[in-house]
Amino acid sequence: MGLEYPIPLINSMAKFLKNNSHKYRKIVLEKELVRKVFPFFKTEIRGVKLICRGWIQTSDKSKQYRIEIEYEPWNSPVTHIIEPAIEPNINAHMYPDGALCLFDWREQHWQNHWHLHETIVPWIAEWLVFYELYSLTGIWHGNSAIHAEIKEEEPRSNN
Repeated sequence: MGLEYPIPLINSMAKFLKNNSHKYRKIVLEKELVRKVFPFFKTEIRGVKLICRGWIQTSDKSKQYRIEIEYEPWNSPVTHIIEPAIEPNINAHMYPDGALCLFDWREQHWQNHWHLHETIVPWIAEWLVFYELYSLTGIWHGNSAIHAEIKEEEPRSNN
């Protein structure tokens, strides 16, 4: 006996896919590209969001890190280190929620033609190299973006 779904559920699923078909196509494309290039990553589609999880080790001597990427089309991906736990640290280019700072979105917004396998995954590996150096030296050796809000001074009149 096949699965039977109530008509309202089928209608709401059809409406969801119709309203989000462009996002869903983008997610399916990204999922397949990540799986093709990084077959050791687990990928899952939840609604119109792609979740990628996997382990990255930047060298034979470094730790292994379990990472997570959350991507909703046309928004900047959000990335976290799941294991080992890393305390959020602005000096290590992390946001207060533990998300990694991989690029300065104020200088360069996420581009629709960028792909996770060509950008975010390599950027995470690069971040991990700089994080390990930071752990040893206390100095961030990678590119930097200002994370704190800087208040601009009010323009002063010359009168």
